[in-house]
Amino acid sequence: MQKNRRLSEEFDWARCGNYRTIGFSAISNAAAIHHTAVIGQNAEYVGKETKYPVSIKPDCVIRPFVTVDAGVDRPTSIGSDTLLMAHVHVGH
Repeated sequence: MQKNRRLSEEFDWARCGNYRTIGFSAISNAAAIHHTAVIGQNAEYVGKETKYPVSIKPDCVIRPFVTVDAGVDRPTSIGSDTLLMAHVHVGH
């Protein structure tokens, strides 16, 4: 596990597909993250440092090839019961 990653104690890795990248993030136990999703990567923002995590609430489904950037000015938050369909990008 990476230093900046916080998963709930009940987080179920079996609900995550292979090849996902989970970086600077706090993920609830009921989130389903599918393969090739990239969560908590550094934002591509010139002149500002990425310093806030991605927060994923319960019962979220994150489909393949979704990218979610970590925050620059505040945390990036994905609310409860959210479906992010394939190829969606959630910016900082």
